[in-house]
Amino acid sequence: MRRPRSVSKRSITLKRWTTTSEITDYVPNEVFGFVAEGYTSWRYELRDHDGATSVTESFSHKPHEGWRKFVYDTVAGRSNAMVKGMQQTLTRMKETLEH
Repeated sequence: MRRPRSVSKRSITLKRWTTTSEITDYVPNEVFGFVAEGYTSWRYELRDHDGATSVTESFSHKPHEGWRKFVYDTVAGRSNAMVKGMQQTLTRMKETLEH
């Protein structure tokens, strides 16, 4: 049995903005990927699982250095916020597609 993973709930939204994204991967019913503003890559993988569809969402971004690393990682908790956002996105997708 897997132990639950602890995720920090500490996150601060400093600013909301709109980005322009470019599609990087697309295979119907299999994968959809894009990069936002040439910086953060997002990917959705779809797999058949006993008659249902399993969706895996992932992201990657260039590492921060210097003061930006401190601000994004420590002050803003960016990675934790992105994981929380992924969980919200997947929950919304599930609710929308199942109703």
